[in-house]
Amino acid sequence: MSFEYITHGNYDPIMLIDVIGVVEEVKFQLPNGNPTRLVLNLKDLSGQIVGCTLWSDQATKSMFWLKENPNLSPIVII
Repeated sequence: MSFEYITHGNYDPIMLIDVIGVVEEVKFQLPNGNPTRLVLNLKDLSGQIVGCTLWSDQATKSMFWLKENPNLSPIVII
C-alpha cells in the first residue's frame, strides 16, 4: 500500500499505522527545551514520501546506531 492514504489524511488519527519504506533522509533535532527527536523521511515504491518521528530515548539510541553503522542497509525499525 502506498503512503498516499496517509498524505491525503485518509486514516483514523487515533490508530497506529505501520509504514514500510526506504529511508530517504534522516534529521536529528534537539529543539530548545524540547525532547530530542529523530525525523525519518520514508519513500514508498510509488515515490510518495512521509515523515516519521522518533522521540527521546528511542531517537537518541537510533541516532547513535545510525552514526556507528552508516553503510548498513536495509534498516528495519519496529
